Amino acid sequence: MRSIVHIFRNYAVFRGRASRAEFWTFQIFLLVVAVALSAVEGRGIIAGQDPTESVLFDVFLLTILVPTIAVSTRRLHDIGRSGWWSAASEATSSARAPSVLRASSARH
Repeated sequence: MRSIVHIFRNYAVFRGRASRAEFWTFQIFLLVVAVALSAVEGRGIIAGQDPTESVLFDVFLLTILVPTIAVSTRRLHDIGRSGWWSAASEATSSARAPSVLRASSARH
C-alpha cells in the first residue's frame, strides 16, 4: 500500500528509480481497480461488453495516465534505460488508437 501512496504522491516525478516491487504493485493495483470499475458498471469481459465504453473508466484512465508514465520511466531508470522508451511506447499505443477505435465502431 505504501508504494501506491508513494506513486500518487510523486505522480509527476520522472527522475529517480522505482523498484520492481513498486512497479508491479502499482500494476496489480491498476488491474484490481479496472476490474472493480467494470464490475460496478456491469461491464467487462464477463458481461461480454467493452469496459472502455464507460465514462467512469475513461476518467480512471485519464487519472492514471501521468502516474503510469512516471512510474514506468522511473522503473526504466532502475534497469539502466532511458525514460524515453516509456514515451515511445505510449506514442505507438496512441498512434494505434484511431485504427482500434475504427475497428471497434465497425463491429457495432
